[in-house]
Amino acid sequence: MKKLFLVLILLVQFFVLTGCKISLQDITIGDQYIFTIEEDHYYIFFYKDGCSGCELVKPTILEYAKDGKTKIYAVNLHPEGKNQSRIFRKFTEGNTGQGTNGDFYVNGATKWTSLYIASTPSLIEIIVKTEKVEIKNEETGEYEIVEREVKKAYFIANGEKAINEFFASLDE
Repeated sequence: MKKLFLVLILLVQFFVLTGCKISLQDITIGDQYIFTIEEDHYYIFFYKDGCSGCELVKPTILEYAKDGKTKIYAVNLHPEGKNQSRIFRKFTEGNTGQGTNGDFYVNGATKWTSLYIASTPSLIEIIVKTEKVEIKNEETGEYEIVEREVKKAYFIANGEKAINEFFASLDE
């Protein structure tokens, strides 16, 4: 009986210790879920399999995801081909893009299909904002201004160095 109890204790300790590890797959979501998360503030880390910069920033991302203070989710943009994300594309419409080369379009996006993520690794922030909008009252036919909450995306950084610098600034 004592041996069985000892084995049970060892198994519990093993699962507790291994349960502390977190992997990128543990925080990875599909791109269509970027704006459906229930929180009011979080970050989305974009990566691709085989991306060397992504591998370099991965320990930083996992450290912040593990501590739980900074909510971080990851989206794998996949290699080219059938499984490639539709948001993995370059923004070329004028000079209003974000990122090092202006080829990202993130700021103010409210749905995942509006995002342009041009390269990996990349980091964006999602924040719930209250904004005033004009809507038509169906009963009276008049327009009125109402406040509503909406999730909006904002560009943070692209490239391993910029992402690591951003997270280092959070610690200051």
